[in-house]
Amino acid sequence: MTINGVGKLFISRNCQVFCESNQDVTDIYYKLYREIIDCSKELSDKAQDFAATFHQLQRMISQMSDHHKRVQSNSQAAAFEQIAKVATSSGIYVKNLGDVIRKGLADYFKYNMDESESFRDLFNQREQLYSAF
Repeated sequence: MTINGVGKLFISRNCQVFCESNQDVTDIYYKLYREIIDCSKELSDKAQDFAATFHQLQRMISQMSDHHKRVQSNSQAAAFEQIAKVATSSGIYVKNLGDVIRKGLADYFKYNMDESESFRDLFNQREQLYSAF
């Protein structure tokens, strides 16, 4: 291409195959991106709910530990404290994993989905140039 928009086009067989299937591939990618984004958001929401359940579990186990301290069963109290810590760290891990999936994976595919429109524009521009010759 040149400044005035005129240039020589060299069309090879690979270019033709790519351009002929471009619309279909772009449509398939767009659909898959949309499904991945929706699934990632759903997984993130479920991870938040699951993390809240871990927090509830931690709270109940901590109460059990406090009960054992009152009756002076220190070994049981220590065991329940450790289990409560595991529940807390598991809840934090699940919450962070949900955030990573939503912000990392879903945002990445959203960017790619938006870029698929550029391929459509490029294909349409190619068709216009091709029909001009």
